[in-house]
Amino acid sequence: MDYNILINGIIHQLFIQNTYMPDDDTLTILNKYFNNTSFTITAFRLTSDNDSDNYQRELSNLIPKYAKRHCSYPVWFYRTEDYNNLLLFNHNNDFNVEKYINEINVYFTDRHKCSFHCGISRTCHTLSEFIFAKKEALTCLEKSFSIKYPDIVSYNSSMTFSSADTFGFYYPEAAAAILYKAVKYNDQSVIDYILKTLSDENLVIRAINPTEMLKLHNAVTNTLMQLNPAKYNFSDNLLQLNLHIISAQKDPELYFNYLSAACHEIADKLNCNRSMRKKLPIHDIQNYILSNYNNANLNLAGTARSFNVSEGYLSSAFKETMGICFAEYLENIRIEKSCELLRSSTDTIVDIAEKTGYNSVYSFRRAFKRLMHISPSDYRTHTTA
Repeated sequence: MDYNILINGIIHQLFIQNTYMPDDDTLTILNKYFNNTSFTITAFRLTSDNDSDNYQRELSNLIPKYAKRHCSYPVWFYRTEDYNNLLLFNHNNDFNVEKYINEINVYFTDRHKCSFHCGISRTCHTLSEFIFAKKEALTCLEKSFSIKYPDIVSYNSSMTFSSADTFGFYYPEAAAAILYKAVKYNDQSVIDYILKTLSDENLVIRAINPTEMLKLHNAVTNTLMQLNPAKYNFSDNLLQLNLHIISAQKDPELYFNYLSAACHEIADKLNCNRSMRKKLPIHDIQNYILSNYNNANLNLAGTARSFNVSEGYLSSAFKETMGICFAEYLENIRIEKSCELLRSSTDTIVDIAEKTGYNSVYSFRRAFKRLMHISPSDYRTHTTA
């Protein structure tokens, strides 16, 4: 497979579609191909006294050629239907995009006697942010034609997106994915960024009505529901948010304040849960199981009480660390110990079942056959012959 063709095709889709979100496999391919840690999108337009379409295109074609020839980092180019041109730079943190764009500006305005206008997005670190970076660059380009702004404009948090499809509420898959990860991993700055983006799009540009506001609320709530509110104890936050949408449906700015508070509180709870999980002594729990596996009453609930944690918390923490659930681990230990007794002792099968924590010889035989694919008696015969 020619990966250059594949990569160029994916990037083309990113450029032309406003809601395109690469799937996980595609992102894996892109992340392997994009060797540098950051990317920035710039949008530019050249104008000159010669206003023919052909000349404008030829002039614009020179910039990506110049960029690829003089930039030490990978550069991709795309032209929109209205002669706006987009450059994607994949770069490291030491690359100063604004300085480089200014060099292009000086070169072309001096050499070709043209006007150069450019918008520069934030520096982004995940390809999931692509559609927002593209929108930022185009917004800045539009502002660069205003007397209030210079010819080269870099995006900042005080700006508002200025163009969009105005039908319905705005909440693309990319926004949902970014919000999900930001809340899950307690990335407070990204939470603020994505909520401001949603606020600008839905309140300022689209001015959505109460019906669309409710649809947006339901979509965002569905994203937060995927983080398992019952398990991580933030059901009350979602309940309060549902109550707020009723009272704030006609005051969307107030609703976004409530939404921001809810997202930050949920992120804090998830972060606190992770911190507690790291402190849970799984090694001590393993030793506890080894010391008590012969007790038929040993189970998850009793072990959780012994370590003063909830049953659900112990279950998820144990599986996350060990790779198998508590019950599987306990049964593996019991069968392992029973194998030792079958090889080294003359105890009866009934006695071995009792010594390894089984209430009945029948449940012992079923468990043994399921794990070892042989009966206890046959195992003893084959290993002691």
